[in-house]
Amino acid sequence: MNRILLFTQLIIALQHIAWNGTIFIKLSKAHEPLAARILFMLDTISNEPIRTTKPLTIHSNRGTFYVVAKRIQRNKTLQEYISKLHQIRDADIARSQALIEAASLTSGNVVITREDEEPEMDDDGILDILVPLDGLVKYEMPRLLELSLPVWTVQRDNLRWMLQRKGALPVT
Repeated sequence: MNRILLFTQLIIALQHIAWNGTIFIKLSKAHEPLAARILFMLDTISNEPIRTTKPLTIHSNRGTFYVVAKRIQRNKTLQEYISKLHQIRDADIARSQALIEAASLTSGNVVITREDEEPEMDDDGILDILVPLDGLVKYEMPRLLELSLPVWTVQRDNLRWMLQRKGALPVT
């Protein structure tokens, strides 16, 4: 998903969520730093452990999954995350505008690609504003693995089914 869109959606959701409200959001690639940081953030502001879920049928072969965060607390931590999300989104917008201007100046053409082909935009460590990666890995790895396991299980089972259907694996 386009990072600017994702952060804008998160900002709007967090600014307008009711006390003890619920956020249901679609993320992709649980193994990547962006998703891990968002999972950590949601786990931090939720009064209940967040849950991840992935449909067994539709998109079971894709990297997308859903997160349910219940009983969100409207407190200072939430406000700090909103401010950090604004910083990252604004930096991404500025970087995108600069890339578009540079492409326009050099070739006169601007090519917009599919979101799956979008280059990773964390070259400068800007996501560390939200949650520093080293701290995330050091202190939260067991929790991130726990949240990712249901997603990976559905993907593994889908891969097994696909390989069995094509005759590459015996049916069990």
